[in-house]
Amino acid sequence: MDKIKVHNFKFILFPSQQYKIFKKYFKDGGDEKFRYEFELNSNSIVFDLGGYKGQWASDIYARYNSRILIFEPVKLFSDKILKRFNKNPKIEVYSFALGSNRRSEIITVGEDETSLYKKFSDFKEVIHFEDACQFFKEKKIDHIVY
Repeated sequence: MDKIKVHNFKFILFPSQQYKIFKKYFKDGGDEKFRYEFELNSNSIVFDLGGYKGQWASDIYARYNSRILIFEPVKLFSDKILKRFNKNPKIEVYSFALGSNRRSEIITVGEDETSLYKKFSDFKEVIHFEDACQFFKEKKIDHIVY
């Protein structure tokens, strides 16, 4: 117990740069501001790249009533998102990723993380990428504002 107290005291007395940034992030509004405050309205189109369970898309939809395109290439996650939003015509779910070209990759899948580069699980899946430029042409999306 004494070690923990000393460690916490040292941490507060000599905070790392990462800790300072972390503290500033939350002081300035944290997730609430930086993840959800945008200049959006019901005419906006929002891209959710890597939808996971669809919670961020759901929160954005609740705030702005925007059209949302969710891209989730992992079948386990995209199937759940498709089921979650199947009655909402303003939320479209795509079971692929957007990339610079059309291709397939092997992704490692954990409970709440995925990676093309890091192996942290034995569960792997082949995912598909579609060419982003081609997708934008097909959907008649001619500009993106961020």
